[in-house]
Amino acid sequence: MNQETFSSHRRKTLGVIENQSYSQIPQPSSVMKKVMGVRGQVVASDGLNGQTGTLIGQNRVFQRSSSSGNFVEGVHMVNGVQKDVFRNSRQSLALSSARRSSVYTSGRPSNIGFLSQVASQVPSKDPRPIRDKQYQLMCIHSILAYLSSSGFPQVLTQKSLQQPTQKDFMTIFKWLYHKLDPNYQFVKKMDDEVIICIKNLKYPFADQISRSQLIAVGSPHSWPSMLSMLHWMVEMISCTEKLINKEIDIDDNNDNDAEKIFFDYLTKAYRVFLSGDDDFSEMEKELEHEFDKRNEEILSVIEHLEKENESLSETIKNIAESMSSIEILDRERKVLQSDKDKFNQYIQYLENKKKKFIDLNARLKNELFNKEKELSQLSVEKSELQTQVDSQPISPADVDRMTAERESLVKNLEIVTGKMEESSKQTFEKEILAQKKIDSLEKLIANYNSLGYKIGIIPETAPYANNASFELDFISPAANHGAIRPDQLVNRDLRHDIRPRLQKLRQDLGSRLHKEQDDAIQLQEVLDKVCEGLLDARDELDVLQAKVSVTMEQYNDVKDNMLAESSVSNAEIEKLERDLQQMKITAQNGLLQLEQRSQSVSIEYDQLVHATNNLKEDLYREVIRMLDEVIRFKLHIQTSLESLENDIVLENENCDSGNTDS
Repeated sequence: MNQETFSSHRRKTLGVIENQSYSQIPQPSSVMKKVMGVRGQVVASDGLNGQTGTLIGQNRVFQRSSSSGNFVEGVHMVNGVQKDVFRNSRQSLALSSARRSSVYTSGRPSNIGFLSQVASQVPSKDPRPIRDKQYQLMCIHSILAYLSSSGFPQVLTQKSLQQPTQKDFMTIFKWLYHKLDPNYQFVKKMDDEVIICIKNLKYPFADQISRSQLIAVGSPHSWPSMLSMLHWMVEMISCTEKLINKEIDIDDNNDNDAEKIFFDYLTKAYRVFLSGDDDFSEMEKELEHEFDKRNEEILSVIEHLEKENESLSETIKNIAESMSSIEILDRERKVLQSDKDKFNQYIQYLENKKKKFIDLNARLKNELFNKEKELSQLSVEKSELQTQVDSQPISPADVDRMTAERESLVKNLEIVTGKMEESSKQTFEKEILAQKKIDSLEKLIANYNSLGYKIGIIPETAPYANNASFELDFISPAANHGAIRPDQLVNRDLRHDIRPRLQKLRQDLGSRLHKEQDDAIQLQEVLDKVCEGLLDARDELDVLQAKVSVTMEQYNDVKDNMLAESSVSNAEIEKLERDLQQMKITAQNGLLQLEQRSQSVSIEYDQLVHATNNLKEDLYREVIRMLDEVIRFKLHIQTSLESLENDIVLENENCDSGNTDS
């Protein structure tokens, strides 16, 4: 089967899927991506308006892709599909630089794509209080709790996460990212890998993390952003694990039943497609059965609503027919109720008025009784007075005369009393005026004495007194029982004694004042010159301050650059220190090994020297023994040769003697 036949055969596998939209369901590398669409329509009768409704709209697009194999497995576990199918058929998609976002879209939002929906809402600024100490402690505790529960190989403390090293941060980041994508391989520099990974995870604030922050990750300026990013990853991993373990129920919303049914169909069809089978009739029947079942449920609900609507319409009609008589009775009831309220108010008004009249009647009776009693007393007094008058021997003429005298005396008394009151009033006013004058004079004398003290003429020893007394004393009239003349209120003669001296003092002070004014003019000229110099100095000071401000700005710029460079330098120094520490540790280990080797060699040398000495002694003894043997052998040979020589000599002698005898 050639490639074209295979492709045309594959295009017939999903019967109800047409080439209307692109599907992002992962497929094997041997098969090209196919253009697929979904067209389905379920027609149901609308009982309320008589129109037909579409349960699943035409051209409904279902898209999903994955940024990591682990999350795809989690979603398929939620939908009842085993993880092994995708684990065996796909490797980590993180190996590709162009990763696809995991989004499941449809006509309505789905619970499955909640992570991507949240990640797509990127705020312009991080709303979290990442620089707050309490928030940082909360993030540290959360990260430590997850790392300890997930089997992190290193031992971390709260202090190590407050100012971490770059190595610790990269180790934690790799561990957390492998929880999301266990097949990912870190092949580039970690500075680049971290930025790529968080962008692929759709971290909302990935643009706020720069490479310089990753270089100096433990600095106070960079660490809050890094810590909040790690905390976000921990929360995302926890949420994903809960979703995989079905701790989060995503089936509560019935609005997406059609999408879920069709997604289950696509999942099962894709499993069959991956296994190489092209028969989808059974799954299509299940899909048709599910939609028919849902249509039946909807139709039953519609019938129930229609029946309920008919019963409610009948009830409304009956109520409308009986409404006329009820309205008439209700109006009559309202009128009677209004009359009742008015009568109750009028009765209450009369009751209050009755109480007022009863109280008024009681008061009038009391007053009448009191007046009658008073009248009886006055009648008794009148009778007594009449009796007294009748008993006196006075004629009517005497009574008239006494009455006239009494009236004239009363008039004279009134006139004298008026004159006396007027005189007393005038006297009081004069006394008040005199007292005011005396008080004013006393104040003037006190003011004069105080001014004299100030200008230096009081007391007699003052600078301008010239041994003359300028002080005035007030003589109170009360001390002399009021018998004192006005010119005696002061102890000195003001016109002939005090005034001439003051005039003379005034002339002297005037001449001194003119002299002082001349000196003041000269001093003012000097002051003007000093002010001009001061203004020049201020101008120079302003120029210097401007130069200082420019210098401070340059200093701040240099300081900022130095701080940035120092952070980079600190990171490099930290790295070099770690390398140096590692080299020191390696050197120390090598030195220890060399020392141990030297000690072992020394021990071996001592053993060899001892063995050599022992061997030398053995050799010496053996050589001595051998020499002794050689000497003994030599002596033995020598003695043997001597004996042999003697034997030969004897034998020769015997031979010679025998020859001689013969």
